Amino acid sequence: MGSTADLRGQITLAEAQVERLRAQVAAFQVVPEYERLKDRADQVSRRIKQLAQEDVIDQHNLDELQAAVTETTDVEVDYLEPVYRELGVVLNDQVRRRFEDVKTFHHSVIRNRRRFLEEEAAELTERLQSRRAERARLGEDQARLLRDLAEGGALEALTALQTALGREEAALQALRHRFEAAQTLEASARQITAKSVELQQAVDTDLQERRQQTDEAILLFSHYAQRLYGEGREAYLAIEAGRNSLTITPRIDSDGSRASATWSSSAST
Repeated sequence: MGSTADLRGQITLAEAQVERLRAQVAAFQVVPEYERLKDRADQVSRRIKQLAQEDVIDQHNLDELQAAVTETTDVEVDYLEPVYRELGVVLNDQVRRRFEDVKTFHHSVIRNRRRFLEEEAAELTERLQSRRAERARLGEDQARLLRDLAEGGALEALTALQTALGREEAALQALRHRFEAAQTLEASARQITAKSVELQQAVDTDLQERRQQTDEAILLFSHYAQRLYGEGREAYLAIEAGRNSLTITPRIDSDGSRASATWSSSAST
């Protein structure tokens, strides 16, 4: 059953739990189509994560493309003719035309490569900006959905809360019944203890009033004990009021020591 002290603490905790559940039930709002909103919120969250992952890949590719565009430059070949001239080699018109054709072709390749890289970079930039706008829109949708979900829940959730509240209220009521029973038992125990103390005091008073008879008994016991165990041994009766009876304890020294042998017996008052 437990003591009233333990039960009082358990009741305090149980009352606090019941109050919390009552407040939750009172504030609970059933959100229509709660499961649909929850599924939509999950979809939005997954899409936002997917967009972030795609951004990481595209941003990496964009950085590489921009670096490639910077590194794509025309090769300078104007220094070739002066070098040949210094070596004593004279380039004829046909060779010069070939140089010009090669230079023109190289410039065309560089321009085409740069155009291709810039177009790819522009496409990646456009995708990044498009996803940024989509993330912003999805972020607003997610915030709205989470607000709607936070304001309440499904009907099943309310039913579960009410069931938990009923269970906690029943447990609290059981604790209160146990507390009342423990109070009754402890009050009875205190009354019994008080009565026992009262009886012990009455026996002690009676002993004081019967001092002559107890002294005679002690002396008689000492006389016979010394005859049995020898002169010089201290022997007496320790007579006191017990909780439930008059306690008489014979004490006899075995070898002159006062704490050698003790026998106890009780006599009813």
